Amino acid sequence: MEVFERRSLYGGAIEMEVPKRFLDVSAIRETPDNQEVLVDADSDQSVIVELLAQAEEAPDDQIAKWHFNQLAEDNAAQNPQVLKVSAIEPHQIPRFITQECPVVGQVLLGQQFVSKYKEQAPNLISIVLVVLRVASISTDILITFNGPTYISPQSSSSTQAQAHVLSVDPQFGEAIVARILQTLRVNDWSLFDE
Repeated sequence: MEVFERRSLYGGAIEMEVPKRFLDVSAIRETPDNQEVLVDADSDQSVIVELLAQAEEAPDDQIAKWHFNQLAEDNAAQNPQVLKVSAIEPHQIPRFITQECPVVGQVLLGQQFVSKYKEQAPNLISIVLVVLRVASISTDILITFNGPTYISPQSSSSTQAQAHVLSVDPQFGEAIVARILQTLRVNDWSLFDE
């Protein structure tokens, strides 16, 4: 059974629950100010939270696909596939919704072949991507769960993960993301004034 704990992000402006096994990468290396990166080195899984300017070119009903394609391009991913996209309902984000800041959201389940550190050995990564669009503050909030389902023996990740073929059920990532969404709360909206 996965053990979750509350984490403060962006100096406490945002909080959410994540699996206890995920560690804050900023303790090891520098991360951009608009990102919070949590990783589990044993499984090579990660949760990334990003605060981005609203992508004006992406209509509300396409925001998850648009950001997924951007992610694939940024990662030089091979064969990115969207498996499922669904709208986020208010009951899924009960602590996040406010009358002052209406939200449009989507969850996307997909996969990409991605090589770490520009290696030639791509790993198959299952991705659960959440996009919460808060138009009143012109922001797209992205929460991404990355879980490898196949690690190439030539990848630098093969020394971290116990087996090359992993049995990561995509629903596993979806369950983690569902818990994150249930507990996601903005404590200080002035974070978005910067």
